[in-house]
Amino acid sequence: MYQAQIRHHIDSIVVYLNKYFDLINCHMVDYFTNDHWNNLISEEIRNYVTETNIGKLIEQTFFEQTNNSFNPVEHYVNSCKSLWLENLNIGIDLPDFYRIIKSVPTEDALSVKGFMNEKKLHEVEITSNFIANLIKSSDSEGVYIVDAGDGKGYLSSRMALQHQLKVLGIDCNETNSEGATQRNRKLQRVWKGLVERENIISIGQKPERRRAKKSQSSTNKTNHTSNASENYKVVTEFISPKSNFISMIKEQFKMDNEENINICLTGLHTCGNLAPTCLKIFKDQTCIKYLCNIGCCYHLLNEEFCEDDFFVNKNISSKNKDLGFPLSNYLKESKLVLGRNARMLASQSVHRTFFNKELPDISLFYRSLLEEIIVAENPLLKNLVQVGKIKKFTNFQHYFQKCNEKLNLNLSHLSAEYLSTIEKKYHNEQNKLNLFYFLRMCMAPIIESLILLDRLLFLYEENFNKTYLIKLFNPVISPRCYAIVSVKK
Repeated sequence: MYQAQIRHHIDSIVVYLNKYFDLINCHMVDYFTNDHWNNLISEEIRNYVTETNIGKLIEQTFFEQTNNSFNPVEHYVNSCKSLWLENLNIGIDLPDFYRIIKSVPTEDALSVKGFMNEKKLHEVEITSNFIANLIKSSDSEGVYIVDAGDGKGYLSSRMALQHQLKVLGIDCNETNSEGATQRNRKLQRVWKGLVERENIISIGQKPERRRAKKSQSSTNKTNHTSNASENYKVVTEFISPKSNFISMIKEQFKMDNEENINICLTGLHTCGNLAPTCLKIFKDQTCIKYLCNIGCCYHLLNEEFCEDDFFVNKNISSKNKDLGFPLSNYLKESKLVLGRNARMLASQSVHRTFFNKELPDISLFYRSLLEEIIVAENPLLKNLVQVGKIKKFTNFQHYFQKCNEKLNLNLSHLSAEYLSTIEKKYHNEQNKLNLFYFLRMCMAPIIESLILLDRLLFLYEENFNKTYLIKLFNPVISPRCYAIVSVKK
């Protein structure tokens, strides 16, 4: 029954995305050269939008989200929102999940600031507490955590220090692994003091200055640090479907080869193909009893039925030959193609952008102007120039000069008057470009919904019926806020 519901939502999304395939796979740098406004936006919307109403339209539709009056733009936006994951009634929140597994979670009132930014702190606190409660609710003894894509060890060290879980962090980057180990040692030295400070603040008292010696009685919570280094181990290895976590755990934790091991496989924002790879490993390795995977970087997925134009990270590309989308047999049968630009779009921070009322950076407009000039001067370079970030420019001419120097475009012969003429020609089009940007951005959560529903259906097709899509984070703080969680019987 649940599989039928997932397939129904997938079908609805696929039909909708096929209608807008060119829109989701266009590139913003081609806005002027390919005339995106006239070619990719409906005639109904184009006829409604005027120079006088466009600013107010952006403000009301995307920032205020008032939707007081019906118009073609609002109709389009509402049709997009109806297919956002949060509106499909397919995911659940944490209280619902705990009710399903019949668990009374331990509330984590501890908020240890420092060592990470607000976004990472939000993610680490929620995820570490969730995993601790998930393990606590099980009947399995001696569960080991494998943190795939450990990075700097933010999540792993928190689970090891606060929750006394045994964690193996695995990352393919040796620099990350070394940094995670050093960071954990530093955090371990100051952990007790940080916890004491937060506990004092939590009862409404003012803590002493950080360098002052703290009383042992200043905290009413039990803190464990003596076993922290024993609880957290780090391995540098590229994770593939053939990775043997059991042997790694036994080697790192000096265990008897006869000892049974149960594993919780997790990953906080596992990049690109690592997320679907973790799902495949969960399916194939019986020792992995729990899965909590939060993916990101959809543009780095290897699509089975799509040949990407380019792959920025050649190092990862050369190692990662595994296919990451689609995963489910249902979508494989249809040979569905998303496209790299669509997957790039899926990673955009829609909720944060609208909440913060962020207009596109001026560099987006300038980059589109630059492409117009490049095509006029050398058509063979169309879509081949990758500018990247350009910092500290004051106007379009300055931006152009920096790009020309950085990329050796050989366009120094173009006069300031010519550049000024190009900018003036398209000056009145900037607001339309901004509106186009937002209209296209409304597709981002739909594409992400399809990717996550494909992963969810993959596990259900493999008869993992205790599989859930859980919204863990505030999407304004952490845009990739959904976790695929599965428990083996």
